[in-house]
Amino acid sequence: MASLIARLRERKLVQWALAYLAGAWLIFQALEAIAGPWGIPDGLRRGIHILLVAGFFLTLVLAWYHGEQGRQRVSGPELVMIAALCAIAAGVLRFVGGAAGPAAAEANPLAVKRDRPGVAVLLFANLSPSPDDAYFADGLHEDILNQLAKVGSLDVLARQAVLAYRDSDKRPREIGRELSADAVLEGTVQREGDRLRVTAQLIDCESEAHLWSEQYDEDLSVEGVFSIQSNVARQVARAMHAILSPEEAARIDEVGTQDLTAYALFQLARSASTPEEGIRSLKLALERDPDFAAAYALLADTYLWGMGQHGWELSWADSTRLLAEKAIALAPEQGAGYFALGGAYGMSGRMRAGIQATREGLARTPNDRDGVWRLAVTFAVMDQFPEVVEWARRAVALYPADTLSRGYLAEAYLELGLRPDAEREIAALAELDPAETGWLRARIALLDGDTATALALTRSEAQGRATFLDVLDASWLAGLAGDFQTSIELAERAKGLAGSGSGGVYMDDLASTYGLALLKAGRTEEGAQRLRWGMERSREFVAAGFEWVGSRWDLARSAAALGDRAGALEYARKALDAGFMMNPRFIELDPAFAGLRGDPEFERILDRIRARQQEMARRVLELDAAGDS
Repeated sequence: MASLIARLRERKLVQWALAYLAGAWLIFQALEAIAGPWGIPDGLRRGIHILLVAGFFLTLVLAWYHGEQGRQRVSGPELVMIAALCAIAAGVLRFVGGAAGPAAAEANPLAVKRDRPGVAVLLFANLSPSPDDAYFADGLHEDILNQLAKVGSLDVLARQAVLAYRDSDKRPREIGRELSADAVLEGTVQREGDRLRVTAQLIDCESEAHLWSEQYDEDLSVEGVFSIQSNVARQVARAMHAILSPEEAARIDEVGTQDLTAYALFQLARSASTPEEGIRSLKLALERDPDFAAAYALLADTYLWGMGQHGWELSWADSTRLLAEKAIALAPEQGAGYFALGGAYGMSGRMRAGIQATREGLARTPNDRDGVWRLAVTFAVMDQFPEVVEWARRAVALYPADTLSRGYLAEAYLELGLRPDAEREIAALAELDPAETGWLRARIALLDGDTATALALTRSEAQGRATFLDVLDASWLAGLAGDFQTSIELAERAKGLAGSGSGGVYMDDLASTYGLALLKAGRTEEGAQRLRWGMERSREFVAAGFEWVGSRWDLARSAAALGDRAGALEYARKALDAGFMMNPRFIELDPAFAGLRGDPEFERILDRIRARQQEMARRVLELDAAGDS
C-alpha cells in the first residue's frame, strides 16, 4: 500500500486529476452559460459532457505513464488503454446521439418551421386561498397572452395550444419540442384581500435557463392588474430580443376599464359555459362601465358563438355588427372589435368586408389565432385555396395540434390536386386524432376510383360525427360514390341537425344533395320538389348579396339534375365568374352532371376550372418555395 501511494506521488496523479477537474468545471460552466443565448443543441452539449468524462480517465492514464519525471516513452499497455477509452467514448456518443436524434423527431411529428421566436404562455397557477379565484388567474393569463399577441416579431402560441399543459409535469424542454417554442412563460397568481401577487418567469426551452423572472406585489385594482400585464409583456419581448414598435407599445399599455368589478365580470364571461351565461355577465359589466370596449367586442363574439354553434337566428348578425362597431369606436387600436366585426360580416354573407375587418384586427394583434383561423375559413367559403393554405398554416404555427386547420389544409391541397401535400397533412392529423382523417381518406378513395373504400369510410365517419356540416359532407360523398340510399339517409339526418349549427346558411346545399339523391333513387317528384326549393333559397342568398360561391354552384348542380341544360351552363359560368373552384375530378364524378358529360359547352367550363386549379396550385408551390428559402 505504501508503495502504491509513493508511486502515485511520484507520478503526481492527484495533481493531474485536480487540475483536469478544475478545467473541466470551467468548461462545463461556460457551456451552460452560452447554451441558451447561442442556441447550442442538446445533442452537442451531451457530447461535450461525455468527452469531458472520458477526458478525465484519459488524464489519469497519461499521468500514470508520464507523470514521473523522465518517463516519456509510450508503452503498449498505455496505447491499449487509450484506445479502449476512445472506443468506449465513441460508443456512448453514438448511443446518445442516436437516441436523441430519432427520439426527438418521433416526439414531435407536428414540428412547425418558424421565422421568428416562439413563446408559449403557460396557464398561471392559482395560489389564492379560494379555489373560486381560479377564473381570475385564468383571465390574467389570457390577458398577458393577448398583450404579447400584439408583438408582431414574436410567434405567441394560442391559448388552445397551452391548455393541454394545465397541471402538467412536463419540463420546458419537452413542451418546447411539442409546440416548436423557443421559450415558455410560467407563473402564479395569488389574490388575497386587497392585494395581488403575481410571479412570472421566462424559461429557455433548450437550455431550461431562466431568461427573465419577476415578482409583482400590487394593490388589487384595475391599475395594478393592467400594470402587471403590460410590464410582463414588455419584459418578455425584451428578453426574446423582439422589436417592439411604438404602436405596439401603446396598444400593450392601453387600459381597458377603470372598474374592477366590471373587469371581474368580463373575466367571468370568458369562462362561461353557454352564450346566455356570458351575455348576462357582460351586460352587467357594461352597466358598470359603458365605455368598456373589450366587453363590447366579447359580447359581439358571444352572439357569434350563439349563431355558429347554438342555432341562433342569423338576424342576430346585425346586432353583432353594431356591438363590434361600438368596440372599435371606443378602442380603434385594439384588434378585438375588428375580429368581431369580421365575424358579423361573415354571418351576413359579406365575405370581402369580413376579410378586410379581420385583416385590420390582425394588423393590431398579429398572433390572434381565432382571427387567423377566421380568415382561413372565409377564404375557404370563397374557394380561394392559396389563401386558405397561407392562413391555415399560420393557424397551425400558433396551435400545432389544431385539427381543424390541418383538416382545412389537407382539403385545400386535395382540391388543388397536390396529393403529396394533402397526405402529409393527413398523416399529421392521424398523429393527433385518427378519427379526423376518415372524411379526407374517403375523398382520396373517390379520386382513385375506389368507391367501395370511399363508401365504407363515409359510413364510418357519419356514425361518429354529429354536426350538421359533417353529416352533410358525408351525404355528398355517398352521392358521388353512387350510393343514393345512404346519401338520402345522411341528408335526412343532417336536416334534423340543422338547428344545432350553421344549418340555415347551408340549407340550399342540403337541398341540392338531398334532392339529387331522391331523384336518382326513383323518388322523382319528391326529388324535383326538393331541388326547386333549394334553387329558390340559393337565388335568395345571391340576391341578398351573399358572397358564398357554393350557392351559385348549387344552382348549376340543381338545374343540371333537373335536365335544364341552358340554366345549368349559365349558372356554372356565373359561379366561375364569382371565383368558384373545385377539383375537376369531383365534378366529373357528380351524377348531377351526368347529362352534360361530353357537352362541348360543359367541357369548356371544365377546362376553365382545370386552368384555375393549375394556377392556384402554382401559387401554393411558390408559397412553399418562399417559405423554404
